[in-house]
Amino acid sequence: MTLINPFEAPMRKIKITPMQDGQSLVWQCPKCMVQNELLKSQIGENKLYPCDNDCGYEWVLGHLPDDMRDWLKTSGTRNIDQRPRIVRH
Repeated sequence: MTLINPFEAPMRKIKITPMQDGQSLVWQCPKCMVQNELLKSQIGENKLYPCDNDCGYEWVLGHLPDDMRDWLKTSGTRNIDQRPRIVRH
């Protein structure tokens, strides 16, 4: 899944990969290329996610897509990269 940060100019893509344990995601900072881990319990709508490397990069996950919301409710390693899209409200 690729999410786009609407506050960054120019807009940069954030690469997000689900972990094998099914309990977390890893996102790659487009500024310093550091891998940052997010647990399911940390993911939610309208939250700010800063880079762990203190490079100053931050992004916001607005509205959660349906497939990601379903993945957060379940356990296991189901693929969440079924319908990558950007949803704006």
